[in-house]
Amino acid sequence: MRTLIHLNGPPGVGKSTLAGVYAEAHPGALNLDIDVVASLIGGASEDFFAVVGQARRLALTMAGEHLRSGSDVVMPQLVMNPSEAQRFEAVARQTASNYLEIALVAQPDEQIRRLHQRSTAAYGTDPVDEAILADGRGGALRRSRQEFEVYRALRPAIAVLKTDDADVAETLADLHTLLACLAAERFPRTARR
Repeated sequence: MRTLIHLNGPPGVGKSTLAGVYAEAHPGALNLDIDVVASLIGGASEDFFAVVGQARRLALTMAGEHLRSGSDVVMPQLVMNPSEAQRFEAVARQTASNYLEIALVAQPDEQIRRLHQRSTAAYGTDPVDEAILADGRGGALRRSRQEFEVYRALRPAIAVLKTDDADVAETLADLHTLLACLAAERFPRTARR
């Protein structure tokens, strides 16, 4: 059954990377990165956070259309408000699709390493990454992690996938395991790592 796979978690845990490899491994699957959608809206380069809400609305419409076509949607998006996640769930329900929310987690040092690696990439750094990297003492990352843990406590059905001690292929295999468990209605809260 088609699935809306919501990869959630703080910056630097591997959401976008995993979404990309999932889509590559599943022809027809849509890698719906809301940050990319936001970057297509005029004014995003001046005030990214002003357009994120609009980008999420557009992405939900896109997700619904793609799910109706019979294919999976994988959405790498940090959400820390249960009502936002409920909007994603509603799209899955309206399209008779599964919804799987997965919290990707990594150790803070690994997150910082990944953020630095992304900041040197040709496509640049997003505003959330920039704020975390600008805070040399790690307070922004710590706050982001703490807020996400509060959110996770409010979402007991969220699965957890640890990404810091696995390469991308291993993480993709763990995601496939979670999807198989969902299909078989045997749903573990944490992947094997």
